Amino acid sequence: MRVTRIYPDSQGETHFEDVEIQLESLRGGIMRRSKPLKASGISFDAFEGALAENWHTAHRKQCIIILSGEVDLAGQ
Repeated sequence: MRVTRIYPDSQGETHFEDVEIQLESLRGGIMRRSKPLKASGISFDAFEGALAENWHTAHRKQCIIILSGEVDLAGQ
């Protein structure tokens, strides 16, 4: 499974990188699962409308999973 990693370099410049996550076949091939990733916490956000923000360096590593709707990370 390919995911996009967004990360800052040492100068704070944002970069995008495609990363391949290895999935193991389970239950006769009906599903596939990756090895667990370590996490120290989890939170959920819900937005009731459009939100626009300027580029910024996140203060921690984050994993974004869109359950419904869409997001434009390319910005302006």
